[in-house]
Amino acid sequence: MQETQPEAWQALSKAHGPAAATMLADRLRAALDRQGTLDVLRHGLDVVGLRRPIQLAQFSARRWR
Repeated sequence: MQETQPEAWQALSKAHGPAAATMLADRLRAALDRQGTLDVLRHGLDVVGLRRPIQLAQFSARRWR
């Protein structure tokens, strides 16, 4: 995430300091339990203080035939 979404990581680091990675893992675990893996992969992970959800997968618009 630090390389693929640096703005989001900076915001998390600023808000949570050295505990940012632990907080992110806890939020991810809770979202997976609550929403399920497929939903979290499709829609990302909402974190308070971030403008957009954290994307965990990138889907191509290209359609296979």
